[in-house]
Amino acid sequence: CRFTVRIRPMDMGLKTYGAVEFAESGGGAATGTVTLTVKESRSPLFCKIFLLSAVCNGLFNIGALDQLPPALEEMYGAAFQARIIAIYSIFGLVGKLALGWINDRWGLEASCASGCIAFGSAFVFMVVGGSEISMYVMAVIFGYGIAIGSVSLPLVTAAIFGPEKYGEAFGVANSFLQIGLTTGSIMVAGIYDFTGSYNPAWILLLVLTG
Repeated sequence: CRFTVRIRPMDMGLKTYGAVEFAESGGGAATGTVTLTVKESRSPLFCKIFLLSAVCNGLFNIGALDQLPPALEEMYGAAFQARIIAIYSIFGLVGKLALGWINDRWGLEASCASGCIAFGSAFVFMVVGGSEISMYVMAVIFGYGIAIGSVSLPLVTAAIFGPEKYGEAFGVANSFLQIGLTTGSIMVAGIYDFTGSYNPAWILLLVLTG
């Protein structure tokens, strides 16, 4: 491993990304970073909003990912379901790159907003879309939106706490994300069992993306 993996840029004769800009700015905090300590963030309102957003992220991501395939199979059959999964899986990869690029180009707000709007729009298509064509459109925007599950929370955490407190803060945020990930699919399946339709669950997940 020592011969193939380089842990630091200096090991390859390179500088850390952003090192020049950091030095020119006098070594201060990065622009747009709040850099709260984890202790300072424990005010009741901030803590609840931040951790609730992490739970919601997990809920609508895993709830959609796990329950969309059986919903599609029920409506259009297994072959169509497989095509839709392939499409949104491909666009999920594109979405991760796109969200990162938008974050670098226009900032965290634009990145998060675009991902949530795309994800929310996908749930709208699930509820009102009554054709295979609408499901293909849904698959494209769903693939883009689903990227917020793995991209947005680290970016938000880094922007709030900065690099020094990122590890500690993300550990807490990720714990709450896991709560959403472990209960989202059960919640959507339970709603379907109770109502006989996925639409109420999609509407709930649409609300959570807000």
